[in-house]
Amino acid sequence: MANAVLRSAGDLLAVDVLELELDLQHVDVPRYLVNKRLKLKFRMNGVTYLKSKARKAVTDGDHCRVNLDIAGGVVFEGGTSLDFELCRVRFWGPSKTLASCKVPLDLALQSINVGSNQARVWNLTLWAAGAPDKALGSLMAEVCARTLKAHVAVSIAALRSLAVPRRPRVLGNDSAARLIAIEWACRTFASRAAEARQRLREALDAALEDDALLGGGPKGAPPRSARESPGAAH
Repeated sequence: MANAVLRSAGDLLAVDVLELELDLQHVDVPRYLVNKRLKLKFRMNGVTYLKSKARKAVTDGDHCRVNLDIAGGVVFEGGTSLDFELCRVRFWGPSKTLASCKVPLDLALQSINVGSNQARVWNLTLWAAGAPDKALGSLMAEVCARTLKAHVAVSIAALRSLAVPRRPRVLGNDSAARLIAIEWACRTFASRAAEARQRLREALDAALEDDALLGGGPKGAPPRSARESPGAAH
């Protein structure tokens, strides 16, 4: 059983994945949001992968700005867009989404040299919640993407939408009942790991189905806003 679990984990971590590196720098917002506690979330397929700490918007020259100072790498597990949400933090209850921007995945990858460590600068318009024609803010971010083995990019526990249970531990002095439970846990882990491996493969294939992306073809300009990026819902 232990060997089967190790094989399943090894097979999952050996799969090729698409990793997105994001450096979320700052958001410019209207002056009426000065001193309001705001944070930014990066989401894919309804799952939050990165979020900044709550910070107050402060005046910076001609701007009212929230410095985010958050960066990280995330594995693409599926979805059709990269979603950015500006939220106001409340003392009670969940945060409230003030504005958002959805960048279609194909449009995002067309602006990036997949495999290059050189990031592209994005200046994304955040559209007000409930008023999709109103630009509420502007997000400055740097983004790059590359393909690599899963074990280089992420641990099994760090997968979000493709959650895999913790690897069961097999001890030499386990009782018969405990061994039955462990066998069930091992089978569950192997099944979930195989499913996650297959879905990661499908996610990578779907993201890079355009031969131009794999071949390093010409790249378009970085997306700026929903209006300038056809199909980027807001």
